[in-house]
Amino acid sequence: MAKRKKHKGVVLLKPEGTHGWRARYVDPDSGKFVKLSVPERDATTLELRADWAHDLSQKLSKRKHELTDGATRKTGAAFPEVVEGYFKAHVKHGRKTLRGYRFVAAKLLAWAAENGVKTADELTRPKLMGFKASLVNECKTVPVEQGKRGEKKRLVEKFRSNVTINNELRAAKTILSYLVKTDSFARLSFDDLHIALEKETVGKKAVKIFRQAELTKLLQDALDHDAATYEMTRLEKEAGKKGKQGQTLKHNPIAPFTAFVLLSGMRFSEAVNLTWEQVHLDLGEIHLADTDTKTHHARTVDLAVSPALGELLTKLKEHNDAGSVFGMTEGEIRAGGKRIADKAYWQTLRATCGTFLTCSPSIFGASSAYRSAFQLGHSVQVAEKHYLGLVKNIPKEATTVEAAMGIEAVLAQILEAIPGPKLRLVAAA
Repeated sequence: MAKRKKHKGVVLLKPEGTHGWRARYVDPDSGKFVKLSVPERDATTLELRADWAHDLSQKLSKRKHELTDGATRKTGAAFPEVVEGYFKAHVKHGRKTLRGYRFVAAKLLAWAAENGVKTADELTRPKLMGFKASLVNECKTVPVEQGKRGEKKRLVEKFRSNVTINNELRAAKTILSYLVKTDSFARLSFDDLHIALEKETVGKKAVKIFRQAELTKLLQDALDHDAATYEMTRLEKEAGKKGKQGQTLKHNPIAPFTAFVLLSGMRFSEAVNLTWEQVHLDLGEIHLADTDTKTHHARTVDLAVSPALGELLTKLKEHNDAGSVFGMTEGEIRAGGKRIADKAYWQTLRATCGTFLTCSPSIFGASSAYRSAFQLGHSVQVAEKHYLGLVKNIPKEATTVEAAMGIEAVLAQILEAIPGPKLRLVAAA
């Protein structure tokens, strides 16, 4: 008679009531007693039960050694709860950042529910590669014509750009990297994240900027936008013939803000949130703290490169010298920008400023790339890679940004037309 295999740590329990053969053991990860049903095919004879219990004992022993060597313990924590842990630990993120991460996290959780990833312990590199495949193969969505607000439809066989996919992969990797640091996953490492969420290839496109002629037209369009009036308002109608009609301006002013971003090269968010406490006209500088910038690096914006920029701020301060410099919300500014340009309007203005600062021989001289990068708040490599040599017809005698761009005349019109903090005025009686 063959000797039965031993199964240290695994106790076989006889059938009881509605239960068949079961095994009781201590789970190496949780340290708790666990009862497991013996498969029916392995429960028919004493030898088969012993063999099955022996195999289980070997697996438990191997797992104990893995934990001793530093393996992460399986927690059994629900995957949605683990992902939510990232957001609980990062409540200081900006509103837009959190909204973007939440959007990608929702996709990750929906994919996990569809693919049987119920706990954090079940997420592995192969499964995570399946999540990436779902992002890559996701079709593009577009707004429904004449549909409800926010209603979109999916275009069949028209896939999203690699730039969009990489943005989502980056957000997913940020969330999961933090959770790997907290030992939330038993079967996922940083190497797994790097391999499974590898970025898609993106071709290098030329940086979009506005040329001199385009800048003049853009700023003139902004002036025309600001000067637009209603044909007649209710107040003007009530005033009758004695009052002036067509005097109520339609929109908040967008030309001063447009000129400011163009001449300073500041990011849209930095310009929108700019306050007079940050502006030091006596020093000719704008001071941005680390909490005011995207990179979280404090920097100083030099007004000396553009006398028109200093004049612009001086005239704005005459009308409003406290709180917000432009006195408008982000929504109001974006709405004004959409009326005169496309969605890349503000970033293109910033890139235009960086290009002219880098390429103008008489503004910063030999240190143009360094000083341009310092002014805009990015690396010298970015200035050299994207801006250097992009514009070549700049007058050698141009020592200011506005002179290099050839927009001095239209800027004079903007300065002359600067109103109070709000342009949306009631009609004169």
